[in-house]
Amino acid sequence: MNLREALNNDVLKDFIPKAINRFNITSSEDVTGFLKGKAINHMNINLSATYLFLVFDEKFGIEILAYFTLVNNKVFSVKNANEEDRKIIFIDDDNAKHQAGILIAQLGRNSKYISSDINIDGIMNEIMIVIKNIIEIGGGR
Repeated sequence: MNLREALNNDVLKDFIPKAINRFNITSSEDVTGFLKGKAINHMNINLSATYLFLVFDEKFGIEILAYFTLVNNKVFSVKNANEEDRKIIFIDDDNAKHQAGILIAQLGRNSKYISSDINIDGIMNEIMIVIKNIIEIGGGR
């Protein structure tokens, strides 16, 4: 579920900030910190879009099982010395020839849960569905 939609949902809006505060990835303070400290701000200024995998928890009501954040970015490809190899480069130069791209900026699963609750394949499948929807809405191919 999109973070913006969750925060505007009458049923979820009181649970989401608390669930964000409980979210933890023991192996990645950076990914945990982004959700706790930057995701809402980045959403408010339309810098990125964060999506939550929510689960019902008997003790807390709603918990965040996992999340991912997408960012629009400009990309172009560069050929290496070997003409068959292409490399995708993310750029900030407005004058360079580029194409629009969607970057998976953050991706993490709550350490409270194990891979049988949700695995990387399930998360990636959801990411691809969201990206496909973004492309279709934007008129891309």
